[in-house]
Amino acid sequence: MTIFLLIILSIIFLILTICWKLFRTAFRVGLFILISIFLIAVTSKSLIIDHSLNQDTFLNNARSILKPIFYFVD
Repeated sequence: MTIFLLIILSIIFLILTICWKLFRTAFRVGLFILISIFLIAVTSKSLIIDHSLNQDTFLNNARSILKPIFYFVD
């Protein structure tokens, strides 16, 4: 269920980026690539660790991936 939700969200995000022409600046292209990599990383980590893919596992994996990013931002 979570995988299908992520696929739908990434397709919606791709359509929005094309519609809003976010590919004009390098910063926005980089942001799009980072969000795509984040979605793939969370999905693959959920698949490796827990095959049930419940929401708690998804949120914990998202937090563990985002911790280093927020460390450098602070």
